[in-house]
Order: sequence, then C-alpha cells, then structure tokens
Amino acid sequence: MRGKISIVLGVLLVFTLCFTLTSFAEEVLEKERLELIKASRELTEKQNQIYYNKVGLFATNFGAEDGGVNLGGRVEIPFPESQKVKFVTEGIYLNDQKEFSGFLSLKVAPLPGSMVAPYLGGGVGVGQVNYQVFAGVDIWESFFAEAKYINEDDDFEDEDSDLYLATGIQLNF
Repeated sequence: MRGKISIVLGVLLVFTLCFTLTSFAEEVLEKERLELIKASRELTEKQNQIYYNKVGLFATNFGAEDGGVNLGGRVEIPFPESQKVKFVTEGIYLNDQKEFSGFLSLKVAPLPGSMVAPYLGGGVGVGQVNYQVFAGVDIWESFFAEAKYINEDDDFEDEDSDLYLATGIQLNF
C-alpha cells in the first residue's frame, strides 16, 4: 500500500512540476513576444519617419564646357505646415568662369517619404542666372537626380536657356 501511495504521490509531484514549469515558460515567452512586438513597432515607426530637412552635394553640367561638370550644394527646409512643399537653396561653383551661381526655389513633392519620390519646382536665380524650372526624383532617401531648365541671360529669350542634368547625394535630418 505504501508503494502505491508513493507512486501516486510521485506522479502527482511530476504533474505539478510539469504544469508549474509550463506555466512559467509560457509567461516568459509571453514577455518575449510583447518585447518583440514593441521593438517591431518602434522599427516600423523609425522606417516610416519622414525627414523634413535635407542637405546635399551634387554634380551638374550647368556652366561646364567640353563635357565637364561643376559641383554644387543645396539645403531644403519645409514650407511651414507642409511636408510636400519645401524651400530649396542651391549654390553652384562654375569652375570655368570662377564664379558662383545660385537659386532660391520652391519644390513640390506629391509623394514625400516614398522610395522613389518625384518632384517639380522652380525658382529665381542669383548670379549669372535668371530662373530655373526643374523636375526630379528622390531615390531612396539619400540620392536624387534632376533635369533643370535654366535661363542664363537677362533678356529671358529661349536661346539663352538650356536643359541641364544634376545628380547627387543628400543627408536627411
């Protein structure tokens, strides 16, 4: 009889330990799942974050002779209360003329933050230029390519304007 009681008590002890350990393991797994879900949400929010300010460097064939390129820089800041409209300030060093030209522009991006974000813009010139109209695309968040139609002389005639290309890198902050 004592042997049967010992066996029954042993089996009950084993079941109790198994259920206790299983319950404890489920609690630990539940905590880990919640931590993973929280980390996943934070990562998704970080990936979907739209950066509002940008600074960049680019190369363009504007003002270059014999197939050369000139280097420029740009800064973009958002128009108040808008993610789609930005102020753009650009400066280009014209190596052959040893001068700077620049633009103060507005840029409209209907799909900000997407992997490939097209945009249009235009602005007034500073230096040897009157105005520019441009169309471009932000590729991922760090690269951009543009086609620029730039008027270079004071008389606003079509013969003084030409199409130029620009491509560069940008940092978002």
